[in-house]
Amino acid sequence: MKILYIDPMFGAGRIRELLIQRGHEVTCVSEPGQARSAIRAGRFGAVLIAEQNEAFKASNFVFEVHRDQPEVLVFPLSVWSSDLEEMFEFIEAVEESGNAP
Repeated sequence: MKILYIDPMFGAGRIRELLIQRGHEVTCVSEPGQARSAIRAGRFGAVLIAEQNEAFKASNFVFEVHRDQPEVLVFPLSVWSSDLEEMFEFIEAVEESGNAP
């Protein structure tokens, strides 16, 4: 699955590595503006927002993402931090169903 990962540390953490190890194509950006540009330019199956990225309103960002790509899954990782493995399994199940780029 093509995943856009928004991380102010530019994907330097273990989450990016886990995604790559699990076979996902990961595009990392450090700012919401870069993410919006990437979403307008390409298709993604999911957008992950790093926990440290509190510089913008997630709800506004999700609205903007869904305006450009209504089908994309958007996950603030703070919601999933305790169940990260389950989140990856969910993303992979969506990919296997054929509903994700």
